[in-house]
Amino acid sequence: MDASVGRWEVTMVESSRWDATDVRVDGSEKPCGTWWRRTASYMLGIILPWALVSQAISMMATGRSLLEGGAAWLIYCAAFVVVVAVSAVLTRNGQSPTQRLFKLQVCELSGTPVSPVQAGFRNIAHVVDVATLGIGFLWPLCDFTGQTFADRIMGTRVRRVASPQDSDGLPTTTGLQTTAPRPPAVMAERLPQ
Repeated sequence: MDASVGRWEVTMVESSRWDATDVRVDGSEKPCGTWWRRTASYMLGIILPWALVSQAISMMATGRSLLEGGAAWLIYCAAFVVVVAVSAVLTRNGQSPTQRLFKLQVCELSGTPVSPVQAGFRNIAHVVDVATLGIGFLWPLCDFTGQTFADRIMGTRVRRVASPQDSDGLPTTTGLQTTAPRPPAVMAERLPQ
């Protein structure tokens, strides 16, 4: 019976939709990009630049930093589009500059890094996370897949990419180094029988 449990665990790893970088040596799933890293990356990469750009636009247009009414919403939306477009243009291999800083990568569910266009639309889809009073941003804390509402809409997920010094030297399909990727046959040998 113990041997069948070991085979089941190996089969689970082989048929999992997760990439090999998201599986620990014991067969259990690693957490996706941690919520704190994702939050810090979004705050530094989108929210802070959006606030600065909207302030700059309103200062240039009206001479005041705080606006009210319809003009304010127009400026805030224009600033958001500008920041999202710049972030999308700077996205390489599924990573914006701040995601590279926090070692995060946005991938499709198949494990393929998203294109810059997909990254831009994903950032726009985060409006749904805001429209739900922030519940969409908190959703990864209780969801096994670690997806926000925007990730579910776009069919993406965020994973943590280890630095090369943390790796055992095995490359991934994305060319980045990962921690502890093991073929299922090796994991079966390590499972208790």
